[in-house]
Amino acid sequence: MSAIIGLPAARWVVSLVILAMGLVAWAAPRAAEAAPFHGAIYTTTDACTTVNENVGYTSKLDVFLNGGPQGGSPRGLPDGNYWVRVTEPNGTVLGESTSANATVSGGVLDCDRLWDLVMKESDGSQGYDDTSNNGGEYKAWLCQTNAFSPSSCKTDNFKVREEAPTPVDACAPAPNRIVVFFGGEQLIMSSTQFIEETGLNIPAGTYSVTLRSFDDHSGDDPPQDQDFEQWSVRFGTAGGPESGVISDLPDNLDELTENVGEVELLTDITSLRAVHALSGQGPTGPESVTPVCVALDRVDD
Repeated sequence: MSAIIGLPAARWVVSLVILAMGLVAWAAPRAAEAAPFHGAIYTTTDACTTVNENVGYTSKLDVFLNGGPQGGSPRGLPDGNYWVRVTEPNGTVLGESTSANATVSGGVLDCDRLWDLVMKESDGSQGYDDTSNNGGEYKAWLCQTNAFSPSSCKTDNFKVREEAPTPVDACAPAPNRIVVFFGGEQLIMSSTQFIEETGLNIPAGTYSVTLRSFDDHSGDDPPQDQDFEQWSVRFGTAGGPESGVISDLPDNLDELTENVGEVELLTDITSLRAVHALSGQGPTGPESVTPVCVALDRVDD
């Protein structure tokens, strides 16, 4: 064959090669589109009967993920193994799987606990980090690859309203606990004063120490410029054992309760003192704080 439509054989071969390359280039993106990503994912509960629970959660451990057909369509999710991610609504990653560990079979993703599928972005431990979204909103992703591109993922938003833990009252009586209240006086940094409670009976031993501070300042506008509203407890007279120092009261809180570590008492104690952490180091500012109580929980019995 010497020529086609007036072309020499060599040029004809080159033309065929170029045409073939063009066909490959045209077909490549369409090959990726050949398998549409049908179906949807939903959040549910451990009973796996609710579709789109979405807002009824009080713990991240209560969120389960399932999936299948969408909108009455008979086509479910493509069978295979999928990657999982949890983000904030804006896409900030809170956790993701380290392998394709979510399996779709027969078009259905069967009720997996979301917490068990992902690892935290912050430290790599099991689960996912807390959202910073004020409404407690998260987004779950089920993806065909670990590139997590939106076109290869199904997503579903949900909300978790964490129940606040029951507050522990450090000043309340409890087994093996000794609680000492102070009289409501303030401590200020510029003074060497202390608040002393006497007539006590604190046996020798090792105790976990919890302190409670108070200062009526959260409503101040502008906020108080006080960064050292801190104090500690000295056991017995000057030179006796001393507890750790409680943190500064945040500007938006009037009260703070904090464990400050352990103290070992080698002898029985009959008195103790609340002392400002910067006692006598003024007069740059009052740094006023009111010691409320100290709780001593015996740890060496």
